[in-house]
Amino acid sequence: MLRNTLFSLVVLGLLSAAPAVVHADKEASAVHYKEAKKKYNLGDFEEAIVLFKKAYDEHEAPAYLYNIAQAYRQINNCKKALFFYERFLAEKPGSSQEETIKGYVAALNKECPDDGSNVGALNEIDDPVAKPTTKPATQPAVTPEAKPETQPTITKPLTSEPRGPIVRLGADGGFAMVSMGDVVTPVTPELALAATYLHALGDIELRAGARVALATMAYEAMEGDSTMLMTRYQATLGAGYPIGPKLRVGGDIALGLLGLSALDPGNPFTAGAAESKAVSSFAFGVNAEVEYALAESLGVSGGLSYGSSGVGDEFASDITSIGTLSLLGGARYRW
Repeated sequence: MLRNTLFSLVVLGLLSAAPAVVHADKEASAVHYKEAKKKYNLGDFEEAIVLFKKAYDEHEAPAYLYNIAQAYRQINNCKKALFFYERFLAEKPGSSQEETIKGYVAALNKECPDDGSNVGALNEIDDPVAKPTTKPATQPAVTPEAKPETQPTITKPLTSEPRGPIVRLGADGGFAMVSMGDVVTPVTPELALAATYLHALGDIELRAGARVALATMAYEAMEGDSTMLMTRYQATLGAGYPIGPKLRVGGDIALGLLGLSALDPGNPFTAGAAESKAVSSFAFGVNAEVEYALAESLGVSGGLSYGSSGVGDEFASDITSIGTLSLLGGARYRW
């Protein structure tokens, strides 16, 4: 009963934390970004501007403002380049690119005519691909030969599109088959909780985190039937890869400790078994899963988990190792 209640509370907590409405379509934004990047790399800067703006419409990430400014700078539209550089700095103060952008802004301020207009005015960006307007007749025309030979060019790479959540919380329930040498063990229910840090590397999602798995096991003790608790505390390291718009496969290795607790006198697991005690040993594990996205932040998963542990002198002599094979399914919340 305690096990079922704990699992229900965890799942309900994850579901209640999920946002009711997803306002940003990051998948559509990423599609526009990839097309824009391709156009930018091919030198089609005007089309890249249109696509970067579509990406920003879907998901308002400051990185897109910087990319738009870069493209406008490439077509020598200094007024609009200035506008978007300044919008990027306003949206993301303290950026690692701030000093570089300030250098661009200083150079652009020298190139742009001082016609008294406001760089930040909304009418400066009504037309995303319009060429710069003709300079006032009172200003001397600048011929290509008269331009400074040291005029800066754009070498800074485009800022990557947003990568979304960086933390994943998971709760799983299922069953485990446990092998303990000559000791006969029944199939036992298992609950697993995990927290994982995510880092995107192209399409690959690198993962590092911590996992706790709890399983109860019935056995016969000196005073009759009893139940012990088997717990695994492990650090995990792995990766995930998308195989469709909503489907992702992943796996990790796990290292940590396995502990047996709530052992009564006469239990078959410990040497002597004269009194209640707890024992632990080093544990290694491999986990594999398939995750399906129900929404941007919420998903469900199913998978297999295998664990192996050595034993020490405190274990019974007929237990030479402990192995577990678990079939689990549950929920994933990305934050």
